[in-house]
Amino acid sequence: MNLDTSDQAILALADAIRTACIQVAIERYDQAAADGLCAEGAWEVALAAMQALDLRAVVRAQLSQDHKHAGA
Repeated sequence: MNLDTSDQAILALADAIRTACIQVAIERYDQAAADGLCAEGAWEVALAAMQALDLRAVVRAQLSQDHKHAGA
């Protein structure tokens, strides 16, 4: 399956969002566990962090990165 440029951009954006979600979840889970929460409580904190993630910021950062690569 060949992907055109727009498909590649969409996949790059989806990957950036997935990566940001995983990163914030791991960070918040680890912090919650270090603060003494049980695994279930830490998982709830991680889920809340993913829900609160500023998706606009992630999208803007990815679009900015795409724009830089397009100009290179």
